Amino acid sequence: MPNVQPIPEGLHSLTPHIVVKNAAKAIDFYRRAFGAVERSRHSGPNGTIMHASLKIGDSGLFLNDEFPEMGSVSPLSLGGTAVTLTL
Repeated sequence: MPNVQPIPEGLHSLTPHIVVKNAAKAIDFYRRAFGAVERSRHSGPNGTIMHASLKIGDSGLFLNDEFPEMGSVSPLSLGGTAVTLTL
């Protein structure tokens, strides 16, 4: 059995994964505001983003569009969030 790394290369012990409305727009914002580099993007129906991976500085960030039918909604749909993301 090959030696498997528990933490993929380029990530840390903890990688935030956020749900947003209009993930493509959020990715553009993170590029402009924080110099984010897009590592990957997996598109879904109607151009939605099922999963994207960004690198900001030396850290990773995962994000995706809302999929309310699967219980995946953003803070805008919830009317708030119990999570704070500090960049």
